[in-house]
Amino acid sequence: MSRYVAVDELGLVKPEALEVLLTSSRWRLLGEKTGLFRVWQSPDSEADVLIPLDESYRDYLTRLNEALITIEKHFGSKARLILNELVAGLMDELFFAKEIATVRGSVAWRIGERLVEGVREGFRSAARSHEQQLPHFGNEGLPVAQRYLRGIRMGQTCDGSFIVTALVPVGSLDDIGSNDLPGLENRQPGFYREVTCNLMQATQAAVDAAREYRRTNSFAAFADSVDFGVSAEMVDSLATLASGGAETEIRAEWSPSVPEPVNIPNRVEVTPELVPLFKMASARFRESSVVNEVTVVGAVWGLERLRYGEAGISKMNVFEGSEAQRLRIRLSREQYEHAIEAHRGGSLLRATGEQVKEGNSYWLYNVRQIETIPVQSPEAEALLFPLEWHESEDIEGPPEIVGPLEIEGPRPEHDGDAER
Repeated sequence: MSRYVAVDELGLVKPEALEVLLTSSRWRLLGEKTGLFRVWQSPDSEADVLIPLDESYRDYLTRLNEALITIEKHFGSKARLILNELVAGLMDELFFAKEIATVRGSVAWRIGERLVEGVREGFRSAARSHEQQLPHFGNEGLPVAQRYLRGIRMGQTCDGSFIVTALVPVGSLDDIGSNDLPGLENRQPGFYREVTCNLMQATQAAVDAAREYRRTNSFAAFADSVDFGVSAEMVDSLATLASGGAETEIRAEWSPSVPEPVNIPNRVEVTPELVPLFKMASARFRESSVVNEVTVVGAVWGLERLRYGEAGISKMNVFEGSEAQRLRIRLSREQYEHAIEAHRGGSLLRATGEQVKEGNSYWLYNVRQIETIPVQSPEAEALLFPLEWHESEDIEGPPEIVGPLEIEGPRPEHDGDAER
């Protein structure tokens, strides 16, 4: 009998869905008898499997079960995910494991309850940061978070430590009806996969920020992590997950039928010594919860990003539009180029977004409009720093801006435009 598809689930396995999964794994069609069966062969030619097509035959389920057993033997440990998708649709699996002693797989009720609570709040936070990144959401984004949660299923726990398993669809909100499991029709990753990536990325960013704070006693790393989906709500969920003096591991197993996401961690450890730092960050994020939409005009005096060609931060001397004298602006890759051009051309930058005060610093998030404008007054011109140029010695391309303009981050290792 199949290990992963129960007897009462065999009727849910559609031959065409099984064939889709086989072709995605590069199995090839060997032969067929129209309307009765098809024979498929594995890429290494070591396994052949007969897929029955006519459900009216009395031995249909027997033959289908034999096909599943052959597939399980061929795929080994990967068979569980592949065959689960035949019944549940394209899914990523997330495991939240609490490293705590169990009694025949059981834990104290409150421990299990808090683990589930932390998982739920983490999912909600990741969904809310899908469209915008804020230090504290308050009531923002609740409808989309609720719709996301309605699409998730809770799986069975696993052997070992106490584990909460979540089955998360890969596709979009539109792929899922209110009562139906997702199918295999849409093989493109969408909203659900993007939120899962948000969760894994934000969790890693929050852990990294906490460790950096412990090393430097500077909140800057937490402030920067907002760009990666970290918020008061996210660090609250991580504090809940790691409470009680036990480490929690968050692990993602991506659907084998859809390409894995790039540059997203599939395993993050949240340790108990970080809990006080998460609670501190939550309080600081909430101090900056007043959000105002502003249109600011100012001169760029600093640029920074992790690596060439990515999103980054512009530092601005404000001329008008804000009570702040200096402002840090989170910019997309395209918006970042506007900031570079403003400084290179001796122009001002005008940006519309959501202004937040974090401690003594002002930030502009979710920039919707950005443009360079000419200097039209002596007061504005006084905000501009003179530019000095020299040819970069380590790469070819335009010269690098130096002097008063601060540029942080590693240079690209390939030929092309230099980081400016």
